[in-house]
Amino acid sequence: MERLLKAAQSTITLERARELVKTMYALTYTKPGHTQPTKVMLGMDEEQAELFRLVENWVKRDLGNA
Repeated sequence: MERLLKAAQSTITLERARELVKTMYALTYTKPGHTQPTKVMLGMDEEQAELFRLVENWVKRDLGNA
């Protein structure tokens, strides 16, 4: 995480990232007639949204190279 934040030149510190994730929530549900669940992140502030984008992009990049 520290390397990811540094590489992205984020102002979020590792300690701040730890604090931010404590209050990040997601809702996962499956629509009637569907088998694939849908995930929705709930009410993030700007810092949480930045952290989420950074991690999401990193995961997508890693999965693309797998």
